[in-house]
Amino acid sequence: MMDMALKVFGESMALTRKALQSPIESKNDQTLMAVLLLSMAEGLLAMANRNTPSGAHAQGAIALVKYRGKDNFKSDISQRLFIAVQTQMVGHAVQHSAPVEKLPEEFTEYMKALPSNAATRLTALEAEVANLLASARGTFDPDQAVSNSQLFELSASAADIDDKLRHWADSVPRQWNPLPAKDNSPPALAKFQAYGKRMDIYPEVWVVSIWNSYRILHIAVQEVIACCAAFGEMIDQVPGSTNYRIQDHTEAGQRLVDDICASIPYCLGSRVKHEADSEIDYPFASGSGITNDHRKAATALGVWFVLGSLNACLDVRGIEEDQLRWIHAQLFRVKGFYNLNHAWSLEEGPAGGHDGALPSSGRSHCLTRISQPDAQLMVPQFNMPDSASRRRIKTSPGPL
Repeated sequence: MMDMALKVFGESMALTRKALQSPIESKNDQTLMAVLLLSMAEGLLAMANRNTPSGAHAQGAIALVKYRGKDNFKSDISQRLFIAVQTQMVGHAVQHSAPVEKLPEEFTEYMKALPSNAATRLTALEAEVANLLASARGTFDPDQAVSNSQLFELSASAADIDDKLRHWADSVPRQWNPLPAKDNSPPALAKFQAYGKRMDIYPEVWVVSIWNSYRILHIAVQEVIACCAAFGEMIDQVPGSTNYRIQDHTEAGQRLVDDICASIPYCLGSRVKHEADSEIDYPFASGSGITNDHRKAATALGVWFVLGSLNACLDVRGIEEDQLRWIHAQLFRVKGFYNLNHAWSLEEGPAGGHDGALPSSGRSHCLTRISQPDAQLMVPQFNMPDSASRRRIKTSPGPL
């Protein structure tokens, strides 16, 4: 099957390259869709080979948008494609803790006129998170001095985005909020391989993806706030309660990870390998049941929507040891769906004796995130201050 996929991938590349050479075909929606699909395929192939996607096709989609110009994005379909490219562009920036690439000025008014909904509002917040992470990466660079003013500005920006994310969560449609599963008995929890004693039910699978994107973004912001608090304590700019504040943000991150874990049974159900849709059971809320639409959506998309979320959880500081093992087990379970036995092994994951902070190489051995909204996200890990950091801070200019 992999040989066939590679063959089709190569043929698609050739056809797309030919279309890009045409002044007419290069500006149609089919060509842009082909580039987006190639970007997704690039991610899947990278996952199978345990590599990080180069992002070449994602960058190609952005270049194609710039080449087409705003006047070629007037139909409903082309607008959806534009939003997909924009989401991919922002996700790529978050993944690399880099500033979001700016589109030409002509797109400014165009983007303001696009439909606004919970998903697009979250993408706008995701862009703010990407820029925050880029600033944090520079501020916490071990080779650079940290000034009081830098910490103050970064902490204030993080707190502002944290508030915006909380407001987003409070403003989503009420029907998007998860409900508890009807049956949370030990047999049901075991059947769906749930973590702890909780399974959450959502209106649709894609809503899970959006919620988990929000959670990973929020965890990343919490990480920045905790690091600012730790550095602040060392320059005597924060009261002695700083350790409590750091613990507060760590616990907030833990709750968000718990929310992600509680969403997994709804997406994966009782699936183990290659069962038919009708053979897979799923948890459901009181007053409802399992619909054929959910069976189809979960089988087709559920895996890809949770893969990135599970991978991102591996990068979260201070998660419980048993929860880390459960996440690894779910990744192996997913691996079995597609016979990716050569793609990843537990021995390459974090070893026993986990102290709450994953090693810096923790991302490279995870199943690579693919081109889905939540799959492109990752939680950055900045080094908490040590004695060397103290020396850097003391020599830093800039009063608070």
